[in-house]
Amino acid sequence: YLPVYFFARHQVRGSSSSAGAGEAVAIGLSAPQGCGKTTLVDFLVDRFAADGLSCASVSFDDFYLTGAEQDGVAADHASNPMLQVRGNAGTHDVPLGTQTLRALLRREAGVPLPRYDKALRQGRGDRAPRPEWPVLEAPCDVVLLEGWMAGFRPVPSEAAVLQEHAGLPGVNALLAGYQDTWHSLMDAWVVLGVDDPTIVHTW
Repeated sequence: YLPVYFFARHQVRGSSSSAGAGEAVAIGLSAPQGCGKTTLVDFLVDRFAADGLSCASVSFDDFYLTGAEQDGVAADHASNPMLQVRGNAGTHDVPLGTQTLRALLRREAGVPLPRYDKALRQGRGDRAPRPEWPVLEAPCDVVLLEGWMAGFRPVPSEAAVLQEHAGLPGVNALLAGYQDTWHSLMDAWVVLGVDDPTIVHTW
C-alpha cells in the first residue's frame, strides 16, 4: 500500500487542485469488487493523519439512490435486468454525490457524509437515516472517492461490447452522467487491477 500512499501524498503536497486554489485535492480510486478498496482507503486515511493531513473518504456506494428511488428506476427500466438492483450506472444519486464532493473540496466544516445500509429491505438496501450519517467536523486536505466504476466512461453506442448483454446499452448511456460531475472533480487517479477477474465473482 505504501507506493499508493506516496503517490497520493505527492499529489496533495506537490500539486494544486484542479478545482481552485486553497481547495482540497481529490483522488479517485478505481478497482474491481473484492480486491481491497476499503482496506486500502482505511490505510490511506491513517497514513495521511500520521503526516498531519486530514483525509475524507467517500464511496460510490454512499451515494446510492434511496430504496424507493431504486424501485422507481427498476420500474422505469423494467426490460433492463442490470437496473433492477443497485450497483450499475443509473442507481446513484449523482446530485447528492456532487453536492457532497464539492463541499468537501471547498474545505467546508461540518459536512454530513451520506451512508448506505445494504442490509435494509431484506438485502435490497436503502440509504441510512440522516441522523446516522457521520459529520466531518473539520476541513479536509484530501478527498478520496472509491468505487468499482470510478472513472469509467461510456463507449460509443456502436461498440461491439454493448451487444454482450441486453442491459449494457442502457447502462452505458447512463454512465455519461458521472463524467462531468464526479469524475471531472478528481485531480488524480489510482487504478488497481486484479490478476484473475474471477476474484470478483468469488467475492
